[in-house]
Amino acid sequence: MNIDYKDNSPEMRESRLSAQSAVRDDVEGQVEDVEQATANAGSGGAGRRRVYDWRADLEASRNLSVKEKSGFGFVIGWMEEWRMKNELPPGLETARDFWRGQVKVKERAAWQLEGWTEGIRWYLNWQKTGTHACGAGCSGGAAPDR
Repeated sequence: MNIDYKDNSPEMRESRLSAQSAVRDDVEGQVEDVEQATANAGSGGAGRRRVYDWRADLEASRNLSVKEKSGFGFVIGWMEEWRMKNELPPGLETARDFWRGQVKVKERAAWQLEGWTEGIRWYLNWQKTGTHACGAGCSGGAAPDR
């Protein structure tokens, strides 16, 4: 679905709000699933790890445009899916492997490479700094692996 972000008709505003709500519901559902699984693991809540979702933090980023958020979300989602499928740890080395093995195997437009580079840079910085939607370093450190 192509969304014209300059179109401020009531229908387009409703469509954008609906899409944002669906993303928020999906993220909240994922966090609830993880929290429930953790609680059911017999820990009784003790030692529960807080799970961070890069999607919520990307959406909450105030210094990025809607277009940047969309592009970053695309490449980060692609990389995360590849990373988890291959059971690799998050981090710079995995990002390099992804770049070499998935992105560079095909000729890409300059704008794609530039945007995807910035998206992966945002993600690696997000992991390193522990800056999450709930505040910098909510539990004292970088985002734990899922």
